[in-house]
Amino acid sequence: MSKNKSESDRETRSELRDLRADIKEMTNGVEFMEKEFEAMKKQLAKERNERLSLKQENEKLRAKCKENESKIEELHRRLVQCEQYSRRSNVEIKGFVEAENEDVTDLVSKLGAAIGEPISADDIEVCHRVPTRQEGKSNVVVQFKSRSKRDVVLEKARKNRIKNSSVGISNEGAEFVNDHLCPFLKKLLAQAIAKKREHQWRFVWTRNGRIYARKSEASDSVRIQSERDLEKIA
Repeated sequence: MSKNKSESDRETRSELRDLRADIKEMTNGVEFMEKEFEAMKKQLAKERNERLSLKQENEKLRAKCKENESKIEELHRRLVQCEQYSRRSNVEIKGFVEAENEDVTDLVSKLGAAIGEPISADDIEVCHRVPTRQEGKSNVVVQFKSRSKRDVVLEKARKNRIKNSSVGISNEGAEFVNDHLCPFLKKLLAQAIAKKREHQWRFVWTRNGRIYARKSEASDSVRIQSERDLEKIA
């Protein structure tokens, strides 16, 4: 019986050793998993902070871009104003048929007579033709010495339809006297006219280098200063 008890004790001790080994192995495994978990938590926290930092940086960059866009728009607006201001005493005449050895100043004087506003060479600072996008056609730009003279000529020309025959040109076409717009405003005017036709608005016109549009005679006018403003014509 003593022998059996000794064997039983040995078996028990062996089982206990195995159990302790298993427990130690499990403990080591749990500790390893805890370390891995903590490492993952730190990595996730790091990545979360990095994403937050990138998001904040992205928001700052977007705000800066928006600020720069506003500054660029303002600089462009001022540039257009300066370009148009330099044309404040000018008119652009469309429809004068070009002739060989012509005297453009004389044609402008005859136009003045046709609208009832005398124009002499002394009223004119510069007078010359400028090319257009239409091949073989050019307009006439007149810079008056006085802006008030320019305003009177433009007002009377708009009230009177002028034919080429009125200035001694044997052509049935007509002349149109307009504001002399800078390239940007000239392009913007063409876009506004296209939008007017698309949305069946009644009026698009210029006055003192500014572009306006009106849906009908009863509606209020809107000013078109940028391509964004074209959305008003809808």
